[in-house]
Amino acid sequence: MSAWNNFVSASAHWFGLVPSVDATPEDRLAWDQTVALGGFVFLVFGVLHVFAACGWLYWMGIQGFATYGQLLEVHEDIEEVAVSVEEGVHDVKQIRLESLQRDIADNRRRQCIAIAAGDPSLPYAEIIRGARATHDALANIPYDVRPCIEYVVMPRTGLTTPGSGQ
Repeated sequence: MSAWNNFVSASAHWFGLVPSVDATPEDRLAWDQTVALGGFVFLVFGVLHVFAACGWLYWMGIQGFATYGQLLEVHEDIEEVAVSVEEGVHDVKQIRLESLQRDIADNRRRQCIAIAAGDPSLPYAEIIRGARATHDALANIPYDVRPCIEYVVMPRTGLTTPGSGQ
């Protein structure tokens, strides 16, 4: 016999999985009854598991798998939540776009005032460029920056507009 066979044989006897060769008839009967009882318990638990899973034990309070109607209710609830989330995302997106448009217009007005005052070195162009990039990515359309003449009196032309406050 190989070492593996010796190990398996010794383990089986040590764990009591099989009776020894020199076991008495009473020991063999006890072992047979233990195996039969173990098989019966395994079978009963298997059948109870199937009954519980299929919902055939509902009278004991064990529901089993969800019914089609319950799945439809959950699906409808999820659809409602998804719609409300989409609406919320749309509202937040609109608020963000309006905020970006105000920021672009305010910074453009400040930029035009700085240009009219002869100080074009302020970083308004970078701020406007970044806000426009964010706006364009959210709105999927470019934001048109209005010309300076709409914000201030230009020294060369002397023109004013209603947006200039004069």
